[in-house]
Amino acid sequence: MKEKFNYFLTNNKLVFLFFIVLVFLFYRTLFQSYFEADEWYAFTLNLPLTHDPWGFLKVLIKYSTIDAPSLAQLQHIVPLAEEIFFLNALFFGTNFVPYAFISLSLHALNSFLVFMLIKLLISRRPIFAFLGGLFFALSPVQMHAVTWAATYQTSVLPVTLSLLSIIFFMLAYLRNKKKFIYISVLFLFLALSTKETSIILFIILPIIAFFEKRTFPSSFLVKIFVASLIVYLVFRFLLPGIYSLSSLKTQQAKVSDTHTVVSRDLSIYTNLPREVLFRAITFPVRMIGTSFLPRQTVFSIVQFITPIVSPVDPGGNTIGQLAFLYGSGNFVIIYLVSLAVIFFCLSSIIRFIKRKQISEAKPIVVGLAIIILSAFPLVAIIFSFPRWGYDFYFDSRYYYGPSIGAAIIFPFLIFGIGEFVSKNFYIRKTSTVVLIAFIFWLINNIYVFNLGLKEFTQNYRPDARVVVRQLKEYLPKLPPKTVFYFETDGKSALGPRLPFFTSVPQALTVVYYDVSPLPDSFFDKPLFLGNPEGYQYADGRGFGFYTSKKELAEDLSSGLFSGENIHSFYYYAEKVKLKNTTWEIRGEMENFLKTEK
Repeated sequence: MKEKFNYFLTNNKLVFLFFIVLVFLFYRTLFQSYFEADEWYAFTLNLPLTHDPWGFLKVLIKYSTIDAPSLAQLQHIVPLAEEIFFLNALFFGTNFVPYAFISLSLHALNSFLVFMLIKLLISRRPIFAFLGGLFFALSPVQMHAVTWAATYQTSVLPVTLSLLSIIFFMLAYLRNKKKFIYISVLFLFLALSTKETSIILFIILPIIAFFEKRTFPSSFLVKIFVASLIVYLVFRFLLPGIYSLSSLKTQQAKVSDTHTVVSRDLSIYTNLPREVLFRAITFPVRMIGTSFLPRQTVFSIVQFITPIVSPVDPGGNTIGQLAFLYGSGNFVIIYLVSLAVIFFCLSSIIRFIKRKQISEAKPIVVGLAIIILSAFPLVAIIFSFPRWGYDFYFDSRYYYGPSIGAAIIFPFLIFGIGEFVSKNFYIRKTSTVVLIAFIFWLINNIYVFNLGLKEFTQNYRPDARVVVRQLKEYLPKLPPKTVFYFETDGKSALGPRLPFFTSVPQALTVVYYDVSPLPDSFFDKPLFLGNPEGYQYADGRGFGFYTSKKELAEDLSSGLFSGENIHSFYYYAEKVKLKNTTWEIRGEMENFLKTEK
């Protein structure tokens, strides 16, 4: 049995096949999910370009030059990712299945690449590589990066390219071939063109080079990294800045604090440098602990210790206890775990260096560096959204990159725990303790994994898919003038609205684009000028969306459209069912018009 397992670990093809089966098996419910939020807006930008013979080129120009200043201030400049989304819209449209398939395929590939990376870092222990790949494949912490399938090009793909960059860089030393350095730099630029957080490779790769033999001259490596960094910084910051100045777009409207996470008012901080420094210290520490411990596990621990740490007498005030349970207690656990991992890593590194086992210290240094450095780009978010970053955990998608580092360290942690327990409890077989520790981790991990997967793929996303299908059964195509009116029972977790995490009218213009596309003028600016409901007419086509009978009646009486243009539905949230109420609402509107006359 042991020989067969060792053969499996040395057969890369079998390991790759294993990760493909594993990922598609555990993530199989993703195919029942649907689009989420940001991609709906991206569809409105890209779908009109799919009918333009120069659409591919226009996307590159638009997101690298014309819109670069605004993107530099608020979002991203990632031309390759934008081109990929355009191609997805061109070939797949709003068919969710291909997006899910690509996202899962890339995640399976990434799990295998993590396996290969750890194998290169510590070739004498293939079991470490397997455990690390397994940790990465089934980590519930970074799950949303995979399940938000339509945005794989800015979450999953950048990690694929980053891993390839690191692996080829290591192969250059292993095979003493300079061409692999150039291939590594190529993948570095491809990674940067899909997500700016890949900039940490400019530090990770030199760290790896530091541990390797001096195969290549230091001057060569310095030149290639400095030149690459300058080229990227010019593209990412200097050119957008020059364009911004030449276009007189440097002045921004004064913003006020909305007291929400999307507030952009920096004046809320009386000492901004101090806040930036605070985040630069705490974000990496939090990133370490939260990369290993899922939020559900943290909360379960806090639930267990709360009665002990913050006891309350019968009939007493529970405010302090609740504050610990839902607030400070979570931070306590996260920081304790973070500090424990940091202590373990540093002590292990020092121990290996003292023993002159540099090859053992190298993977821990690289893993810890990946986690810590991945947190620093998040500090810069303060300049766009000052109130972001105060939750216990970061956005799940931001953990996909750091999970590489966690996967590298994870096998060392498991074996470290096994050795510690064996030594202190006088257990002869350390392997047995390691196996038990791994089983405990696996059981908890799969439990939390399934909870997260249900939340991200089954709770609300399928509802939107069902609503779209029912709506198209009632109304297969949009007539020249189409006015939607929706009522709900208000029992949805999203409130009295349809189950979309975005503008509902915007989503409706997208889902009908394949059979009856609206004119491009509907997509070159916010629908209804940013209002949640209204009516828009251009180029012989009209589209309206209402949830208020008053607004519907007022626009009807003004002559913007007629009663026969109205299509009305009532949404039962618990049953996820649309009821066609068109004739009832049309009758009400006709009576309203008669009464008004």
